[in-house]
Amino acid sequence: MRLSSTLRRCSAVLAAGALLLVAPAPASAAAGGNVYFNWQIPSAPAAGLTNITFPVTVNPASNHLDGIYFAQQFTFNGLGGYIGLQPRADSSGSERLHATFSVFASSGAPGSYGNTPSTDPNCKPGADTAAGASCAVEFNAVYGHPYNLTVQLTGANTWTGTATDTVTNVSTHIGTWSVPATAGFLAPSYAGFIEDYLSVTSCATTPLADGVFAGPTTTDGGGLAGSVTMQNPPEGGSACTGQANLQSQAVGSGQHIVRGTTGSPSPLTGAGSGLCLGAPNPNAWGTQTNIEVCNAAGTQQWAFLPDSSASTGSVPTTALNAQSGVIQGSLQLLGTDSSGNRLCLDDNAGTAPGTAVTTWNCDTTNANANEQWSLYPDGSIHSVASGLCLDVSGGAVAAGSLVDLWNCTGNSSQRWVR
Repeated sequence: MRLSSTLRRCSAVLAAGALLLVAPAPASAAAGGNVYFNWQIPSAPAAGLTNITFPVTVNPASNHLDGIYFAQQFTFNGLGGYIGLQPRADSSGSERLHATFSVFASSGAPGSYGNTPSTDPNCKPGADTAAGASCAVEFNAVYGHPYNLTVQLTGANTWTGTATDTVTNVSTHIGTWSVPATAGFLAPSYAGFIEDYLSVTSCATTPLADGVFAGPTTTDGGGLAGSVTMQNPPEGGSACTGQANLQSQAVGSGQHIVRGTTGSPSPLTGAGSGLCLGAPNPNAWGTQTNIEVCNAAGTQQWAFLPDSSASTGSVPTTALNAQSGVIQGSLQLLGTDSSGNRLCLDDNAGTAPGTAVTTWNCDTTNANANEQWSLYPDGSIHSVASGLCLDVSGGAVAAGSLVDLWNCTGNSSQRWVR
């Protein structure tokens, strides 16, 4: 991870009133870029806080793979750290998250505990390329559940990090470390980030990060609540800045943030036929799609792009009012027409069962309602405009069978695998 530089970059752009900045650490830019935001808890005790809880939700649309870090940073007097969640690959039918809790020492050799020691088995010496303590644990999780990430004073100058599923109330211990007595208590404001820390082959395939950072809370001062606001500019750290489909929306006292795509283009395979959704004639916009023998051609590779705020004024990748696991956006074909135009799956402005599903020139603002689709956990793909399902006409399974819209029935001809 390259988060020591993130601490420094975020501190440089904090709003006035964010106190006790950490000492600079060695710089190194994030591979795919970062999203930055601020948090604050007003009216905090002058001495600082003995605990902060950061509610963080990793939504189901996020890539379930290593490479994305949803984090909140905090500071003491002269040193700082972070706590957060990283997606991991599903295992044995369970979703997995990796929780981290680290502190950067104010003295000591790189790779050592320095003046922030720990005896916790979840912790190891060093924080990124600096001195400090880094604690981590991986656990079975549920994407879409809010996790309370708590930084808590649990002894003399000793701090513990935990992650609690607010739906199941299951709490996971992340780690414990100590700081010098001069560090004092936690500052009531600082910054957080979403980091894409693995190399990307292109900005168009930046891994999808979809999360909600609710306002932090503390039990100090009789119980206080804070807020999260986006920084300006909200993005930086790589050549993909401004090219990774960043969107944000205020949700209560927090922020719903989406950046990236669901990954590299991949086939959409029919559960009933085993054949791939194809665009038989990309040079003729409006040609009806079909199912074809899978051959890895660009006319069978589809990338899911989250909705743009230009279409609805919101960030509906994980719709706030939809069932868990539903994501919304456009399906863009890897292949182009002969003029290089990108093509998207299009519902042909149809609202009646039997309407042909075609490809059409992509609206770069995603404002075209005809190109909006909701992907459901059961594999069905729904037209946002009509609510009808992407279906192989008549339930056919033969190569060349046409694809249209139909009432959602759950049939295998309406279930697709990415």
